[in-house]
Amino acid sequence: MKRYYFFTLCDPRDPNKVRYIGSTTENLNVRLSKIISECLNTEKSTLMFDWVRELFDLSLRPLINLIEVSERTTEDLANDRQRELIEAAQKNGECDLNMTKGRGTQSYTYEHKPETKEKISETMQKDLDLELIADLRMKKVSWKNIAKELDIAYMTAYSRKEEVESIIESRGRSDESV
Repeated sequence: MKRYYFFTLCDPRDPNKVRYIGSTTENLNVRLSKIISECLNTEKSTLMFDWVRELFDLSLRPLINLIEVSERTTEDLANDRQRELIEAAQKNGECDLNMTKGRGTQSYTYEHKPETKEKISETMQKDLDLELIADLRMKKVSWKNIAKELDIAYMTAYSRKEEVESIIESRGRSDESV
């Protein structure tokens, strides 16, 4: 049995609105770092992952807040409590990044519309002007806005991030300063 820490993630642009409720047995800052790392180092698309990427494109990061600490308990009981917290928040119009499924919670994996899947497939085949994308990133244009400007899927642009960063580094600047 372990002690569980229940937390919220909020958008720094609207810190009073809860976007996500989670639980962990770790230090909250460690958990937030792991969430951010997972979001930025995978192409997996969930509501939360996409939201964290959007924040990072704006040089922002989620705010994490402790809302409850359990006594030493089982994982099943912690999952039940997390689900209760999520359902209560969703009744108030919050917690839009969580979906409950049976016991505990899982992130909702977005299913693209057929026309979006087709656009992604088409744009993945395109030869992208990586020099242009590097220019835009150096001007602090978000990946989302680059995708719109080039009329390609967001993940198509974002999937070329490493190549774009390499171009920026070869110019003498890293994407971290952008």
